[in-house]
Amino acid sequence: FKIMAKNLSRHYLLDPENTVIFFSPHVMPVYSYNSKLQDLVDESHVIKDLCKVFLVGIIWGSLLAVFYYPVNIGIALACGFLLSAAALVSIAVSSVPAKLAKAAIMLSAESIIEVAGVAKEKFYERKQPLNLESVDAVDSVVQSFEVIPDVPVVKK
Repeated sequence: FKIMAKNLSRHYLLDPENTVIFFSPHVMPVYSYNSKLQDLVDESHVIKDLCKVFLVGIIWGSLLAVFYYPVNIGIALACGFLLSAAALVSIAVSSVPAKLAKAAIMLSAESIIEVAGVAKEKFYERKQPLNLESVDAVDSVVQSFEVIPDVPVVKK
């Protein structure tokens, strides 16, 4: 628990102040925009650690409620972690539309066209051909082609 919390705090304390973090409507993936690289950075590992912290805290509170006599201590701890997790998710989900609304004022048609061109270039730069190969399957196909003699194609 202590190690996960230390990693989370270290990650966000070392980030620049103007780092923007984008949360999707689903839990994963989470990206932040790095203005120095002018690219998105995958932050899913940080959110996974944060989810682990909340899960450990909820389990800790539940176990305290079961095995420790004043039950209210464990209930309060579990509810505190549940409440803070719900508050964090609601803040994260509502902050992105608010930031987008502020940024929409500065947009013009020319800037959207320019950004679309840059995004298209970045897409083609990242695009890689998809090669699905299995060594065993390729060897068996090559052997089967070597064994079968030329067969004429019959058209119907």
